[in-house]
Amino acid sequence: DWANSLVRIKEHPTEASVWISSRKAEDCLPWRLLPLHASIVLGAPSYLVLEILTAYTDAALQRDAKGSLPIHLAASRVDSRDDGERVLNHLMRAFPDSVGIKDGEDRTAMEIVESHGRYIDVPKSLSSKTDDRVMPGTSGTNA
Repeated sequence: DWANSLVRIKEHPTEASVWISSRKAEDCLPWRLLPLHASIVLGAPSYLVLEILTAYTDAALQRDAKGSLPIHLAASRVDSRDDGERVLNHLMRAFPDSVGIKDGEDRTAMEIVESHGRYIDVPKSLSSKTDDRVMPGTSGTNA
């Protein structure tokens, strides 16, 4: 229920920085993500994604266990949601350098968008930057 999620994040904004993970019996880490990643994957409305991002802006810098930043996840879902471009724009404003960073499969967010037959205009000033705040690996261990 998105309405309850919105109330929860407003009342407990620090929860936006809590990693959610699952471990198998052999103690490997099959998935690991933040509420921002989860909200994008689960198709939360853009107002909720923005509220989570506002509560913990550094979530935009964090890779999940597969090496994806939130912008990569949003790019892969741009066709499956009415406000997909709005979510991408929120993420680009929060972390402009993410536009030029590749995911665990060596793709930028715009390459992912284009693979879905879409095009989103990204200012040149954003598309050529990189940011050293993001861990270069794909392990998602840069919490």
